[in-house]
Amino acid sequence: MTQEIRWHRGNRAIQTQLATTLADPSRHVGKLELLFDRPGRRRLFRLTTDAGDRLFVKQICRRSFRAFRGAAEAAGLDAAAREWRALSTLHRAGVAVPEPIALGTLSNGDRVVATRFVEGSTLKDRLEEPDRCTRSEHNAMLVAVGKLVHCFHVAGYIHRDLHWGNILIAKSGPVLLDLQAALPASVAFARRRDLGHLDYSVSQQLTISDRTRLRAAALGIEGRFGPAERRALRAVGEASITSGRTHAASRTRRSLRPGRQYASIRFGLHRGLRRREVSERDVATVLAACDASRSDAGCQILKADARAQVSAVSAGNLSWIVKDYRNGGWLRRAADLFRGSPARRAWLGGHGLLARGIGSARPLAFVERRRFGVPVASTIVLEDLRGLESADDCPTDWADEREILAALSRLAIDLHRRGGIHGDLKASHVLLERAADGLNGRLIDLDGVRFRRRLSDRARIHSLAQLNASLPDHISNAERLRAFGRYAAAIPFRGDTRRCLSEIVAISLARRHRWTGSDCSLANQNRPQESAR
Repeated sequence: MTQEIRWHRGNRAIQTQLATTLADPSRHVGKLELLFDRPGRRRLFRLTTDAGDRLFVKQICRRSFRAFRGAAEAAGLDAAAREWRALSTLHRAGVAVPEPIALGTLSNGDRVVATRFVEGSTLKDRLEEPDRCTRSEHNAMLVAVGKLVHCFHVAGYIHRDLHWGNILIAKSGPVLLDLQAALPASVAFARRRDLGHLDYSVSQQLTISDRTRLRAAALGIEGRFGPAERRALRAVGEASITSGRTHAASRTRRSLRPGRQYASIRFGLHRGLRRREVSERDVATVLAACDASRSDAGCQILKADARAQVSAVSAGNLSWIVKDYRNGGWLRRAADLFRGSPARRAWLGGHGLLARGIGSARPLAFVERRRFGVPVASTIVLEDLRGLESADDCPTDWADEREILAALSRLAIDLHRRGGIHGDLKASHVLLERAADGLNGRLIDLDGVRFRRRLSDRARIHSLAQLNASLPDHISNAERLRAFGRYAAAIPFRGDTRRCLSEIVAISLARRHRWTGSDCSLANQNRPQESAR
């Protein structure tokens, strides 16, 4: 930041000191500290002026401005101007936000916003370290955060990026940060969406009672909850679910382009992506060993059929699973032109599951080869989960049937609640690992994973029937019914539950897989119909 600054708003005396420090940082070593740098987007600094003032400086890069930059600046709609306007208005209204100090433009076109620096830790840091405060202090903090959000909304603004990382817990109380997306608005829907973002961001750290306490304070609800208050609290919960789906969908889409987490790879005619913690050399080594298909090359073929070959590859300290898809005839290749190659779909499905908090084999890289734009070959590299137990063949001394079905029902609930469909939800495609709270399931065979806004009863019934039919007969029908009861209680069917269960049984029997339905009354009721047909 060794550039001249043209100031537009703010404290003239501090502007002079600020400009002096920014003009030649080398002469002010120790006074300008870089806190965050995202190239091409923004840089954050902490600055101490000669007068001893501690400032927080945000540099919004010119390249990050959207289209029609000149018109946006002229109308005061660019991010820096919006943040300055929101800070000024809210600070005058007594809302706890950093005090605005200066707004300016660097000679290269970057915008600069300076505020008073506020000491503290983010709500995220505080909640991830619960031992830092007592229970009563924890509850008081949540109420104070909710009241801050309520005051912010009453002042006529919405944040549009309200999450636990943008709320600072200072000695004087919570402070609202990062207002560059804030806009004046008083529509109830916009406020609910703000609260939904906040509620979703804390959903993994707070209990439902804590989240209700935070929601109530943010809505300005005091005392006992009446029907209207309960409706308002439920509306925030629904907005939180929507926010979670939107966030997960955004993270899933980002997995298909290079960025902070993913990088492009290229091997001859093959193109693809890899996670950044995986080097391109390691991917090339593993794929070369897989192509050799020899045990002396560190490749062990685990499964091979007309659709794909699955291999375990060990090279040096690497141990990965490689799935090489054999794209079938031209009809399937034509379909892949629109839906993507199988490896690309598996990459997207795996990262989509992980983004939604669902256990999955982690995709590490994928490559595909195209001819005239049509995918003709593709390969995906996954983490090696061979140390886990398959749900359809668990040793009886490792887990009993009740534990297995509890883990499978939790997995099905999480998957369907978040709009996911596996495509081939068989017990052999679920690997179980033991955790402190019991067994957790992780999905494999990911190329059939899809995500929808809402799942129909029909889609859920077929998915549950796939899973039920793949479980062996020695798992009792009583435990199967208990698992189905947990599922139906967590995600009620729109139709009659008994009828849905009967359909699951009928479809399970029709699949003629591992479950024969012996000693099941519903299965016996369906048999005469099958024999009649």
